Amino acid sequence: MHAETQQVAVIAQAAVEERLVGMGLPANVVTGHFNALSGRNDMEKVAGMIVIGQAMPPIFSMEADAGTLTGAPVDAADAVLKLDERRWYPRVPGAIRLRDGSNYPIECHRHSDLTVEALRWQICEGQLIQAIGRLRPLRRGPDEAFFLDIVSDVPLPITVDRVEEWSAVRLGAWADMAAEGVVLTAASDIQAAFPDLAASAKAAQNMSEAVRLTLRSNIDVYIDLGVSVSVIEAKRTGRFAPTEIVVLPNGPKGPNALKRWLNDRGLGPIERITVKRACAAWARPSIEAIGRLVDARMQAWAGMLTSASTCESGSDRPALGA
Repeated sequence: MHAETQQVAVIAQAAVEERLVGMGLPANVVTGHFNALSGRNDMEKVAGMIVIGQAMPPIFSMEADAGTLTGAPVDAADAVLKLDERRWYPRVPGAIRLRDGSNYPIECHRHSDLTVEALRWQICEGQLIQAIGRLRPLRRGPDEAFFLDIVSDVPLPITVDRVEEWSAVRLGAWADMAAEGVVLTAASDIQAAFPDLAASAKAAQNMSEAVRLTLRSNIDVYIDLGVSVSVIEAKRTGRFAPTEIVVLPNGPKGPNALKRWLNDRGLGPIERITVKRACAAWARPSIEAIGRLVDARMQAWAGMLTSASTCESGSDRPALGA
């Protein structure tokens, strides 16, 4: 696989892009935002793309624009208006088309006025299609495959492999470990290092199970990209079994730094640290290399983990994965 295909693209609303960039993304992550994508060709060779959310224009603006274009007032009788809520587009039955020929039923935003709906569609669905088009799929050869994840509940005129419900994939308290740059997998280690996140043994066990499931999903599913997420094995001095630790790009840099981090959190002294999985292209299997060359997909995943607790995403909407 060529070096340029090691990149990953992330597209979202402008405010989300600004926040992710401000958090410090690695050099191999290319970002963009809706309404500023036309003509961009710097994503045509990326290994994959993650599209987060969608642009949804205010209903008043679209109705005003439609009235200006047609010269006639817009009938807004079907717009949703509940007590203490703003007017918004009503939801109507829709579906996401799946590769096996079936469909996944959802509700989607629509406006009954055809002109308003055409304007809304151009800004919402149209920008999602514009984002996907940055991959230049029709120009790629058979050896230039890519992955595409769409985190949204907007049905598009494309066929997807599967749909995951947001309630099943949204992150739990364990994701706050990513802010430290270290993701622990053993329940006892989690409770000792992060007592605020896991106040009880049961809570720590639940976090351990969740993190193992998530890491297995992100590490193993995309191993075909030609790189792998690095996993560290740490062995405490004494009669302690070795445990697995994932060191993220914002984590400790080097074995000594990791040992100090573990010691400071009551998980030392450390007898040895071993790299269990590392990118084949690295010059040496060290934690310093892990800090510099972590898998592109895991980098984007880690960035989203650190902001998950403050991002506005409270509803149980489906996350569309293509």
